[in-house]
Amino acid sequence: MKKVTKVKQIFAKSIVVLAILLTPGLTIAQVITRVLSEKEAVTDFLPFSTEESPIVYRQPTIDFEEILKEDERNNRTLQRFAVKTNVDYSLENGTWTNYETFSVWKIAFNAPDASSLSFAMKDIKLPESAEMYIYSLDKKIIQGPITSKNLFETTFTSDVIEDNEVEIAVIIQNQEQEMVSFKINGIGQGIKLKKVSSRAWQEASDCNIDVNCPIGTPWAVERDAVMLILNGQEDLCSGALINNLCQDLTPNILTADHCLTGKNPANFVFRFRFESAIPTCPGNSTGNQGTWITFNGATLRASSPFTASDFALLLMGGNIAGIPNLALAGWNRNLAIPQQTVTAIHHPFGDAKKISIDDEALGVANANLWGINQWDTGLVQQGSSGCPLFDANRRIIGQLRSGINNIGCNTDGTSLVDNNTFGRLSVSWTAGLNGFLAGANAPMTTNSIRVPSIDNGGNTFVCTTNRQFILQNPIPGKVVSWTVTNPALFASTTSGTGTIATLRAAAMLTGGSSTVTFTLTQAGCTPVVITQNIWVGVPALPTTNPHGNPAISLGIGQNKLISLSGTAASLGLTSRIGTWGATGAVSTSSAPAISAKTYTGTTTGVGNFSVFTSNVCGNSLTKFGGFNVSGNCNPCPKVVFNTPNPASSTFLCEIPAYLIPKEYADHLSNTVNKLEIIDFSGKVQKEETFLGSSTEVNTNTLNAGLHFTKVQTPYGSFMGKIIIVK
Repeated sequence: MKKVTKVKQIFAKSIVVLAILLTPGLTIAQVITRVLSEKEAVTDFLPFSTEESPIVYRQPTIDFEEILKEDERNNRTLQRFAVKTNVDYSLENGTWTNYETFSVWKIAFNAPDASSLSFAMKDIKLPESAEMYIYSLDKKIIQGPITSKNLFETTFTSDVIEDNEVEIAVIIQNQEQEMVSFKINGIGQGIKLKKVSSRAWQEASDCNIDVNCPIGTPWAVERDAVMLILNGQEDLCSGALINNLCQDLTPNILTADHCLTGKNPANFVFRFRFESAIPTCPGNSTGNQGTWITFNGATLRASSPFTASDFALLLMGGNIAGIPNLALAGWNRNLAIPQQTVTAIHHPFGDAKKISIDDEALGVANANLWGINQWDTGLVQQGSSGCPLFDANRRIIGQLRSGINNIGCNTDGTSLVDNNTFGRLSVSWTAGLNGFLAGANAPMTTNSIRVPSIDNGGNTFVCTTNRQFILQNPIPGKVVSWTVTNPALFASTTSGTGTIATLRAAAMLTGGSSTVTFTLTQAGCTPVVITQNIWVGVPALPTTNPHGNPAISLGIGQNKLISLSGTAASLGLTSRIGTWGATGAVSTSSAPAISAKTYTGTTTGVGNFSVFTSNVCGNSLTKFGGFNVSGNCNPCPKVVFNTPNPASSTFLCEIPAYLIPKEYADHLSNTVNKLEIIDFSGKVQKEETFLGSSTEVNTNTLNAGLHFTKVQTPYGSFMGKIIIVK
């Protein structure tokens, strides 16, 4: 079922939001998920109106208790948080709402007995202008924008949206609407048990310690390497980005092989920065507040079975270069048993990131596995599987394989646990890690590194004063150089060495796009490239749709929408708005400047529209376009006479007899009519009432220039011919 609604109103707020999302320099490798505060609303982050409600498809009821009993009978080892059902929805099942320059497609799903919903999509085609959003209006959770650059091949699996009614929307420029296609082929319903009010996930034991507690402070870098893994919309695991010898930011993820059981990593979601903003020390505080990021999909590179070291190395989809607050953990492949403190960082039960510490010497379960009998601080639980185990030098020595009776805490805060086992990295190394992390003649250890990113000081515009772009967290051992594209735009040096690029526009009226690129090189390794799109100088000359050259044909009383074409990034704007003007035979409203404006033919002759744009460097040149306004219109507005024209001190405004219906003619002398004098910005300059069919208007209070009149009567409203006030 497909419903199309035509909406002529342009939503200025929505267009401004869209402009913000398209600002130059925005990192688009990851997708943002937001859980909003009480003072925020989902509509603050959506570039379209939510007034148009989509069709809601109710999902089948699932007996979660029975599913969990079946898992127990089957000795399921992974922490299940949802049940996935196969579905088949496409664009035909949603609704389109067409605005003047863009369209929005929506669909909604409801599962009353579920605690959350997630969505798997395939065969996706998203043109460059398209953005997808997945959100709950009630719970104020939103994931997006999702663009073509966030897909894993032609698939996408959403984050978990913690509500039982969720909408999906796609916004796209009208000319590309037919280029969108995809299918929703899986919906994950989050488990909600009837016998208890709690959720099926994020129920970690109270003796867990949030990683952002003081005890986790020394682990800030390694913390940013660890992520929650959502396995195929049903299961939970943990994992970590792991460094390689070249330190080239390859997004390798170390986790447990049993996390892949029956699952395709192409459908995995990797959630980073999922941490409690208000940590409890100890406690089971959730991360359901603030903002985190996700990546989508992975391929398997190497693994060993559960009976061995139980490791899996995944290559995550997406590019992490340039993304702040991410890291890659170092490793230690030494066979020797660590005699000092060991630490695990993980997501038990899918909860906000936790830290666990064992102060005693590490045990050996067997030739493949490390063993921990009891944690001194915190513990690990289901959902922690695959998490990294670090030595005292903060290097990975293994990943979590299993734990028995991992159920809670003793009165002294230590864990009630009989045994944990971690696959030994030294064993996994010869089972396949070596070929992807180092190769022959590898050292015994590497250190953790942060992902380098560019500090732009809060904006990506370069004007005629010096602006610095600074590479944060350069990688040790690499030589840093930088350059920019379109060097003619700059008065400053356009290449150099080191971590600071100081740039200055060649002239105030210079306007154009550029890219600042930092390159980190090391002999024998692939260069690391960190880029940021920037804009130099004032915006480019605006382009409009239609262009207005040749002139646009327009009838008296007819309307024509003129809109800015291109994104904020391509126009060089801080926000995608224009300042519009009208002269001659056309007028426009006095509404606030936005990305489009409607022009109306007011009299026969030649008219023009104009528009300029602005950014932090100043205003663009003004774009002009023309109209040829004729008396041909359908329907034609009824017009009153204004004489003389041009007018000096007074003019006569007269309603012609042929405009007056016969039934009102006899009462005209007692009829009260209203006259408005309107300038070409659309502002009412003067208004008065009069009796009968005519009134003499004094122009002394009017500014010189072009005006038109509007007469309102009990039997109709009529436009006046344009008048020129001397």
